[in-house]
Amino acid sequence: MDNSRNYYRVEYPSGDRPSFECAGRSYEVIDVSEMGLRLAVSADDPWVENETVVGTVTFRDNATCKVSGSVLRKTDDGIAIVLTEGVPLPRVLEEQRYLIKRYRRTVDP
Repeated sequence: MDNSRNYYRVEYPSGDRPSFECAGRSYEVIDVSEMGLRLAVSADDPWVENETVVGTVTFRDNATCKVSGSVLRKTDDGIAIVLTEGVPLPRVLEEQRYLIKRYRRTVDP
């Protein structure tokens, strides 16, 4: 199977999603990789493609990670952010281990 992604992505079920804080607002993180985030946003949120984004991801154990990048695309229910300052690989792997242990399987959102 061909997988065109450059980085492994962890997808979260709705009850275990980290939060992303940016410009005084909080958003749920749908998935995370070393160099990308997908956030749950409403259609009326004022995100614009190519907009610069700087914020903090807070994980379930209260660990935080400062990230920056730009909006890659916007859909009706979310945005994809490509990161220039991303999430460290050990943190991505820790999230994967947590979800596998919690759900005893790979997680489908």
